[in-house]
Amino acid sequence: MSELAVGDSVDISRVGIVYAEMKKSLQTSQAVSLNISEINHIDGAGMQLIYAYLTAAKDQGLELSVSEPSASVRAVAKLLGLDSLMGW
Repeated sequence: MSELAVGDSVDISRVGIVYAEMKKSLQTSQAVSLNISEINHIDGAGMQLIYAYLTAAKDQGLELSVSEPSASVRAVAKLLGLDSLMGW
């Protein structure tokens, strides 16, 4: 299982970098552990990227585990109405 750690910030300035890492992980057949526990700054673009990644991984049947989301991730997910879709 490989770990995909997105770092402590996922905002519009980093979406391209994180997207490239996520895209690469979707092209493998390995199980992936997505670490979003250390994010202390996330905006709408970052949250959309995480949601799209989770959806794409599920659609591909990729074995995916997700760390406990940080308080920042939970707050933005709730604000955007994504918390229930993500099962948090």
